[in-house]
Amino acid sequence: MEFSEREHKLIGYLLDYPDGLKMTQMEESLHASRRTIYREFTDLNDTLQNYEVVIKNLKHRYQLTGAPENLKKLRQAIKNDQDNLDLTVQQRQSAIAVRLLNGQEPEKMQTFAIDFHASIATISKDLNSLEEIFNDYQIKLLRQKARGIEIKGDEFDIRNLLVAIIDNEINPFEFFRNLANPQLFDPNVSSAQFFMSLIGMDVIEQSYRVIRLFQQTYFKQMSDAQLQRIIIVLAVMLKRMKVGRLIKKLPDFDRERILKDQRTTLDVFLKFDPAVKKIITSLEVNYFTLQMQGLQQATNEFQSLEDYDLKLSFLVKQFVNQVSSDFGWDFGTDRDLYNNLMLIFSNPIANDIAELDSEPVLTDIKVDRDDLNQIVQSNLSKFFNEAKLSDQQLKNVEVLFGNALELGIKTRSLSVLVICPNGIATAQILRNRLLRRIPEVNRVSVARTSALLDLDFDEFDLILSTIELPGFNEDYRIVSPLLLDEEIDSIRDYIQKHILRTPGNLKVTEDSITKPEDFDEYYRKVSAAKGILDNFQISVIDNQASTMAEILKQIVMKLEPEIVRDTNEVVGKLLHRIAIGAVGLPETNLALVHTTSRNIKHPFSSIYELKEPMKFPAMGGVNIELKRIVLLLGPATMTPVENDLMASISTLVISNKAKTEQFEQSKRDVLTKIIGSEFIQIINKGR
Repeated sequence: MEFSEREHKLIGYLLDYPDGLKMTQMEESLHASRRTIYREFTDLNDTLQNYEVVIKNLKHRYQLTGAPENLKKLRQAIKNDQDNLDLTVQQRQSAIAVRLLNGQEPEKMQTFAIDFHASIATISKDLNSLEEIFNDYQIKLLRQKARGIEIKGDEFDIRNLLVAIIDNEINPFEFFRNLANPQLFDPNVSSAQFFMSLIGMDVIEQSYRVIRLFQQTYFKQMSDAQLQRIIIVLAVMLKRMKVGRLIKKLPDFDRERILKDQRTTLDVFLKFDPAVKKIITSLEVNYFTLQMQGLQQATNEFQSLEDYDLKLSFLVKQFVNQVSSDFGWDFGTDRDLYNNLMLIFSNPIANDIAELDSEPVLTDIKVDRDDLNQIVQSNLSKFFNEAKLSDQQLKNVEVLFGNALELGIKTRSLSVLVICPNGIATAQILRNRLLRRIPEVNRVSVARTSALLDLDFDEFDLILSTIELPGFNEDYRIVSPLLLDEEIDSIRDYIQKHILRTPGNLKVTEDSITKPEDFDEYYRKVSAAKGILDNFQISVIDNQASTMAEILKQIVMKLEPEIVRDTNEVVGKLLHRIAIGAVGLPETNLALVHTTSRNIKHPFSSIYELKEPMKFPAMGGVNIELKRIVLLLGPATMTPVENDLMASISTLVISNKAKTEQFEQSKRDVLTKIIGSEFIQIINKGR
C-alpha cells in the first residue's frame, strides 16, 4: 500500500480542493492535530516527488501543485492503491526481508517505495527494524549510497531465515490449493500467493511435483504444514543454486546419522532435470538431509511414550542433579535448561548448532562462571561420552547452565515459552529479543515441537510459536521468526492485561536439592504409563436396543482374561457406581464410568463409541445423548503413580471445554498424544 489511510484522505482532500485548504479545515476533516499533519507532509514529500508534485503553502492555504498530467497520475495512483493487495506492516517488512535475502543485486530504497506503495520514510523505518533482526541472525544489512541496499551472510543462515519467513507467511490450505489450481494463481489476490511469487511458482511447482512422488513413502508421516515447509526448503534451494548461491559450509553434524537419510535425499534429487542434478554438490545433499531430519524429528508434534528416550532422560536428570549438588544451586527445577540439554544430547545434528550467546542476559547480574563451567565439564565426562559432542556443543552446555544461573538469581516476573522448529539457536535469538525488548519478560524457555510433551504449560504466562500447532490445546500466539517491532508492540499490549507473576529463585542448601531417583523406580513409572497408553483404544459398540448393563457386559467381556478376571463382578461394580451418582457430563456426549476391583489386573482406560446414541442421566439432574463412554478400570491396590496416571485421564476429560471436545470427537492418535503429554509430566514430577 503506497499511502496510509490518513495520507489517502489528506491527498484526496487536496486533490478535491485545487485552490487549497486551511490548516484548521484539515485538522477538522482529518481529526488530527496540526503537529500530526505537518509530520504527514514531511513523510509525503518523498513519495510525491515520484509524481513531480509538491505541497505548497500559498497565502495560508495548502495545495498540491504540479503539471495537470502529473496531478491526474497521482489521482489514478490513489484509486489504484485502494485496489491493490493491502499488506500489513509485518507482511511488508517480511516481503522486504525476502527481497533482500533472495536478491542478486543491491536494491534502491526508492524501488522498495514504489513496489510496496510506501513512502521512502516508511521504507527507511522498515529497514531500521530489519537491520536489528538481521544482526541477530548473523546477517549484515549494508546501505551504500552509490550501490543501494544489500545483505551479506553465510548461505546457510540466509536460506534458513528465507525459508522461515516464507513458511510463516503462507497458510498450508492456501499453499496446496494454489498448487492444485495454478490457473487461479494471482499474487495480487492474497498475501499467501504474493509470498509464493517472491520465491517463484516455477521452482515451487517443480519441488511440489518431486516431493509428491514420495508423499506415500518417505514423507507419509508428515503433516500438511511439514510438507509445505519441505517443499519451500527445496524450492529455495533450487532457486539459490540456479544463480550460483551454493552452500559453502555447514554446522557440525553427526556424519554417521546423516548417512541414514542421504538415500532419501538422493532419490529426491534423481527426479530433477539433468541441468539441476549437474549443479548439486555434496554439501547441498547434506544441507537438504539436515533440513529433512529436522522436520522428521517433529513429525509427531507430541511424542508418544513409545518414543520417549527413557535412558537419555534419566541421564540428563542425573547429570543436572549432580551439577546442582556440586555447585550448591538447584538447577533441577529449571525445565527450560532440561529441555535444551535434551535437545543437544538427543539431536547432535540439529540444523543450526550455532554458538549460544554467553553474554549476561541480565546486565546487572555478575556471575563468575569458571567454577560452574569446571563442575559442568567434570560431570559431562561422568555421564556422557564427550566424543559425540562437538566443541561448540560442549560450550553450549556450559552457556546453558550459566544462563540458567543468572536468570535464577534475579527475581523473575513473566514467563514465556517460545516454540520454534528451526533449532535451538534460532529460538534463542527470539528469546534474547524478547528479554531485550520487553522488560516485563524475565524468563523465556525455548522448545522444539517434538519436546512439548515434556513441558508443564501451567508454568508459562504466554506461549509463542513461529508455526501453527494443529491439535495443540493450549492458548498460544503466532509470531514470525523475525519478531518484528509490530509484533513486539502487540505482545506488550497483551502483557499489560496480565497479572505478572513474581516467583523468586533463591539459592538453596544441598539438603533441598532434588535427589536423584532410582533408575528402576523411574523405569517402573514409565512402564506403567506406557502400559495404559498402549491399551487405550476407541472401539465402536453395537448397542441397538441395549441397556447400559448389557453394554458394559459386552465391553468388559472382551477384556477378560488380560485385564479382567471376573466380568460379572466388575460389571456389577460399574453399575453400582452409576447407581450411586450420575456419571454423564452435562452438555457433552460423554460418560465417565470408572471403578476399582481386586478382579482388575492392571490399570486400564479406553473409549467406547455407541453406534446409536442413547439418553443417559448426567450430573445436575439432566439427561444427555450419550455417544462415548470413557472407561477407567483400576486394581483394588494401585501404586501412587498408577493412581496419579488414572486420575489424570479423568481430570483431562473435564479440565476445560477444549479438552472435553477432544474426548467427544477426536481419534485415538490425537487423544494418546494429549494423555501421553500429561503422563510425562507425572513421571517427571518431583525429579
